[in-house]
Order: sequence, then structure tokens, then C-alpha cells
Amino acid sequence: MIESYLGRGRRLAEGLRAAQGALIAAEIAKVSIVAQLADWHRVDEAAAERGVERVIAGGADGTTGVGEFLALELGPLLGISPTSAALLIADTLNLRDRHPELWQAVLDGTVRTWQAQAITRRAAAAGISGLAAQWLDAQVTPFVDRLPWGRLLRFLDGMIAEADPERAAERTAKQRSDREVRLIHHQEATTTVLARVDLADGVSLDGTLARIASILAEHGDAESLDVRRAKALGIVADPARALALLDPDGDHSARRGGSLLPTSQLIVHIAAESLASEYGVARVIAGQDQCAINVTQLAAILRDTRVVVRPVIDLNDAPAVDSYEIPRLLRQAVIARNPYDVFPFSTRLSTGCDLDHTVPFRDDRSHVPRTRLGNLAPLSRRPHRAKTHAGWRVRQPRSGVFEWTSPLGYAYVVDALGTRRALPPPQQTPSPPPPPRRRGFGHRLARSRALSGSGSSRTRWPTPSTPRPGHPDLLGGPLDLARGRLERPRGPGVLVGAHDRCGRPPSSTGS
Repeated sequence: MIESYLGRGRRLAEGLRAAQGALIAAEIAKVSIVAQLADWHRVDEAAAERGVERVIAGGADGTTGVGEFLALELGPLLGISPTSAALLIADTLNLRDRHPELWQAVLDGTVRTWQAQAITRRAAAAGISGLAAQWLDAQVTPFVDRLPWGRLLRFLDGMIAEADPERAAERTAKQRSDREVRLIHHQEATTTVLARVDLADGVSLDGTLARIASILAEHGDAESLDVRRAKALGIVADPARALALLDPDGDHSARRGGSLLPTSQLIVHIAAESLASEYGVARVIAGQDQCAINVTQLAAILRDTRVVVRPVIDLNDAPAVDSYEIPRLLRQAVIARNPYDVFPFSTRLSTGCDLDHTVPFRDDRSHVPRTRLGNLAPLSRRPHRAKTHAGWRVRQPRSGVFEWTSPLGYAYVVDALGTRRALPPPQQTPSPPPPPRRRGFGHRLARSRALSGSGSSRTRWPTPSTPRPGHPDLLGGPLDLARGRLERPRGPGVLVGAHDRCGRPPSSTGS
């Protein structure tokens, strides 16, 4: 019985170990394929039409260029926003092009991808050059699997400063001069306040919060000091109330007149049935954040504020016109129907988006006004340009429902409930566009000299062309998840398609 009990525990432990190995292998496969896709994706730089895809920096200094619309294909495929997909591409190219030793450690499975990405992000945020990043890579990589994570990050910060002392001094000066206040609103009807202020202002604020927290305690507030300080910060946002607490003997009648009331904009969407219930929910939009709160909390938020009530927008009565310009009420109706950008998995609020005609205005041959609720969609600028110029197709079969098809044939449906994949992946991978005509090194050198002599200060990144060495061509070899490792092709095919930095094929032949 004891043996059976121990045997079952051993089998479970071995299963966990195999699952961990499969997870690491999948991470390696993912980052390697993203790197290969960045090399595969090509841009027609000769196209002069405005809005056509451009080559942008894939990551920090020293990384290869990449087509700006690649993130739009990868994001929905992975179920993440285009912004997150662009960050994934940048992380991958920073790792491969700026930290080659760390990249190889990831491929070997000795360093996890999240660790490598944390290191490369820190180096990229510091603004060090590609050469300095390679020096940093040689200093830090040998210790990644030796030092505890906290010690490694402190060691990394020191090496980043040593890699570029002048830039480190600039960062220190910039941190002293930078000032910012950011507010992040949460679903729990709370807000996180992040601020960087002058030291003197910070000391004064701390003292004011401590004083108001103490006054609240004297008035019978039994909450903890931290909670009372948080309440005090909210009181500081209401100057009249703060004056009444700090100077109770003064004349603060202006508060009743409203001259000291704070001014802010909240957009509140609430149904009639929600008002009738103490558990009703209202949707509140504040700045670039949106959250759902209880109606009783809404009353506390609106206390001592000036409230402007605007007419309810009836989506069934939205105006429709036969002109390209969009009336204000129609724009408000589109934003009310679609609070977010309607590109698959996008997280951008629609208040800052373009309003795109789903069927282009000039091509709409229907017998109804072309600028109408059922033919408009909020799109952020890059997806808007991709729809116009890069092969993304979209239909709006019903008002507020959008059927997207990517250039690689993947389909998505976006509606009020979010994004879902509409069709299985294509059975056959579309053939990539033909490679650009290759030119000799002498031509590139002459062109580089011509550009440098033109006086232009604009940075130019190389266009991705061929697969890079240093990572397995996973599309040519199976991924053995059961054993938690990558199986690479054997024999002469190992280096097929790989080229060195000068564009020459490698000389090794395999065995």
C-alpha cells in the first residue's frame, strides 16, 4: 500500500515535470516563430501612396526593421491587442538582435522567456545603444541562472549604468526634471494615483494629508491611518471642503456657491431598471478608463459636483446623411454603440478613434444614406490604414457587428460582447510575397553613402529579408511537447535558408 501511494505521487510529479518541460518548449517555439515572422513579413517600400505600410524600428537601437502592420496580424491570432502584439515583436527582436548570448540561452532552455524579456526591456528603457546592449549581454547572461532574481536585477541596473555612463547621467537628470500625475480607474470604484512631483511639493502634500487624516480621526473616523490618508487626498481635490476642515473658523460660504467645486467630465450610462434597484450597475467613462460601479457609489462620486445632464441617445433614431461629414449626434451614437475600437481584441476607447465608413463612401451604391449608423465603425489609425491599404477586409452585416478577415485568411467577429474567432485557421498557408530583387553589397554601400551625404537626419532601418541564424527554423521541424523539447531537422537541412550578416549562405554542410 505504501509503495502504491508513493508510486502515484511519483507519477504525478513526473507528469508535472513533463508539463513544465512542454511549457518551456512552447515558449521557445513561440518566440522563435515570432522572430521568423518578423523576417518573413516584407514591405513594398517603393509604394508612394500615402498611408501604405511603412518599415519601422522593430525594437530599440540595433534591431532590424519590421512592417508596421505585422502586429495587426499577430494580435488577433494570439488573442491580444495590437499594442501588446507590437510589444511582443519588440521584445523578441530586442532579445535576438541586441542580446545574442541571452537569446541562445533562451533557445537552449536555460533561461525562461519572461526573464529574458524583463532584462531586455530594462536595457531598452534605459536607451543604451545596440553595441552597449551587446556588451551588457556578455556581462549579465552568465549570471541569469545563478543569482536570485532580485539580486540579478540590482546587478543588471549597475551594469546598465556602466555600459553607458553618459546616458545614465542623462537619465538621472531627466528623472529629476520629469513631472507627471496619472490616474488609473478600477472596476471596484477606486482609483490608483501615480505622481512624480518636486521634493518640496511631496513633503508639503504628505504633511497636508497627515493633518487632514488627524482631523478626520478627531471627528470620529475610526478607519486606519492609510484609509484616512486616502480620504484626505480626495478631500484635497475639493478645495472648499479642505478649507472647511483645515480652517473651521473661516468663512467658506463660496463652497455653497460652487466657485470652488472641482470640474471634471464623467460619462455615465445607466438603464432605468438599474436606478430602481440598490444593486443596479452604471457604466462610467472617465478619461481613457472605463469601469462599472454600483448606483449607490455613483451618488458618492457626484456629491458636491456640478452635474450636466445631456439628452439620451436613441440608437434607433440616429441621424443618417448622404454626405461624407459625420454629424455630431451620429458620432455620439456610434461611440455609444461601440465604446471601443472595433478591430479584433483592441483595447482602445472609441472616443479617440477615426469613424470609418465600412463600405467606402465612394463605393456605397445602396439606396439609403451612405453615412449612417450601420455603415460606420470606430477604428484607431493603424487598423484604419491597414483596412484601406493592407488587405484587411471587414463587413458590417448588422449594425454594430463586424466580420473581419486578415491578409492571411483568419476570420474574426467583433460585437458588443467582444471578439471571437469565426472560422478555423486556413488549411493551406498562403505563399509569402516574392522576395525583393537582391542587390550586391557594393550597391548598398553606394546607396548608404549617398544617403549620408544628402544631409538627411532621418533614421533608416534595414528591411527584413531572410531568416536569421541563431534560432531553430521551427516551421521546418516538429515540436515535441510531450517530451518538453524541440526536435530540429537533421542533416543538410538544418541551416537551409539561414544567412550570415553579409547575406552569404553558411559553409557548414551538416552530416
